[in-house]
Amino acid sequence: SANGIWVSRTTNDVATTANSRSKSIADSIASSAIGTRYCEASPISTLADATAMLDRAMEALDRLHTTAKSHNRVVVVELMGRNSGWIALQGGMAGGAHVILIPEVPFDTGEVCRVVKRRHAAGHLYTLIAVAEGAMDPKLAERVHHPEQTDEFGHVQLGMGTGIAEVLASAIEERTGIETRSLVLGYLQRGGEPSAFDRVLGTRFGLKVVDLIEEGKYGYMASLQGSEITAVPLADAVGSVKKVSPQRYEEAKTFFD
Repeated sequence: SANGIWVSRTTNDVATTANSRSKSIADSIASSAIGTRYCEASPISTLADATAMLDRAMEALDRLHTTAKSHNRVVVVELMGRNSGWIALQGGMAGGAHVILIPEVPFDTGEVCRVVKRRHAAGHLYTLIAVAEGAMDPKLAERVHHPEQTDEFGHVQLGMGTGIAEVLASAIEERTGIETRSLVLGYLQRGGEPSAFDRVLGTRFGLKVVDLIEEGKYGYMASLQGSEITAVPLADAVGSVKKVSPQRYEEAKTFFD
């Protein structure tokens, strides 16, 4: 950019600039960038809010517990996450979702229905399901439809058309007879005030980028490693997406009930 600070939005962007005179701050709303613990946008503009964004998901699920419980309903909440399920995983765990579904692990609607029925049999007459927009039961794939137009990066626009939450909610109601609703949280996840952690982290990232400029260190990204801000070669972030590991998902499944 004119300010000499480049915000990385996709791995393709990184690939085309990894060898250029660029200084970068990772920007991934889904926390899917390699080489950094949390991913924020440039402090010059708006933050991707790695923690505040999870708070939005958690708060939505917190509120939905009340309505779902009072109306004895299943509620399927669709969260952002095209290729990685970090928002659904962490937001779902923090918000007390009873089932969490992520893109990394194809799911079986029959198993989801068994959880719902098991809860009802135990006297828990409501269920909250957190599902990433990219999660899929292969048997439901033909019922999911998105607009043909793509975004500026060539991606199909998820969150529009008939998404996985709507399809899954319909399938659950058909199979269990329990009233089921769906909700696409959409842009509400991206809005609101950044947390104190995000504000401090964004400031620290910006300071690191200024240091890189002064040192003439180009083709690097400011990265949070542990509690320290370090410089990571942009090339290291190219070609792969940071996905939820099987171990992390197994942790979440411990609480599926």
